[in-house]
Amino acid sequence: MPPDEGTDMTMDRQPAARAARRRARFPASLAAALGPLLALAGPAAADIDEVREFMGRDLVAAGQRVIVSGDDLGAAYAAGETVELVSPTAEDALLAGRRVRVRAAIGDDAYLAGELVDVAAPVAGRVLAAGETVTLTAEATTGGGVRLFGRHVEVAGAVGGDAWIVAETVRLSGTFGGDVTVSARDVDIDPAARIGGMLVYRAPEEPDVPDSAAPPERRRYEEWRPEMWDWQWHPRQVLAPLFGILLAFPLSLAVAGGILLAAAGGTMERIAAAGMARPGAAIGAGLVVLAVWSV
Repeated sequence: MPPDEGTDMTMDRQPAARAARRRARFPASLAAALGPLLALAGPAAADIDEVREFMGRDLVAAGQRVIVSGDDLGAAYAAGETVELVSPTAEDALLAGRRVRVRAAIGDDAYLAGELVDVAAPVAGRVLAAGETVTLTAEATTGGGVRLFGRHVEVAGAVGGDAWIVAETVRLSGTFGGDVTVSARDVDIDPAARIGGMLVYRAPEEPDVPDSAAPPERRRYEEWRPEMWDWQWHPRQVLAPLFGILLAFPLSLAVAGGILLAAAGGTMERIAAAGMARPGAAIGAGLVVLAVWSV
């Protein structure tokens, strides 16, 4: 069946070669991510700023403060209290932490999660970001669409594809090449904003939308009643991802463990000791990796 008009194909369809490449390297990348995180779960975690490993051109890093940097980076996978990308990547970037900052170009898609997520550099593909505060500054540009979730979301940069934003408060002052769908308690659209496609905004009350941002024939308001903000309104939205993570965890951990045993050598003893010292923290770290990856 052909897609409906207005469907964001930049977000939903990936080239077959790129998808195959991701599937092929998933177990090894997951194993490499679990190794440093398990090590950091040990008693000495507070004394370790960063642990990093390279798998070819791909960087995997974890720690208290992680600076993602290097020459000729492929993909980047990083988790920590503070994670900052300061060197460009040729492929995807998956970054998670309390504070996540993107200060260098990402050559493909960006998957970001944290309390504070700040993007101030070009992203060649799409951006999927979730956090307390999510900001795409004026320096941020995307070649594809964006999916942004948070309490406060602001977009001041240029989005090349469609945008789907769910937040408590949303402020838009950038440019959008495709459709924009916003669901929020409070929607603020600056006169400087430019929306090339259809604007659909859902809120308890209809906000003022400047004609310069989107003319009346290209915008639609839909009331979003206050009770719709209760997470219990659709409990499966919470339960389905949770069960997905819990069911996927044992199998993924088994695959990752096998690869680590085969490749880590003596390092495995240190990782095992750290995990035994604080098993709860080790399991929690693994769940964080799987939860972020599932985005």
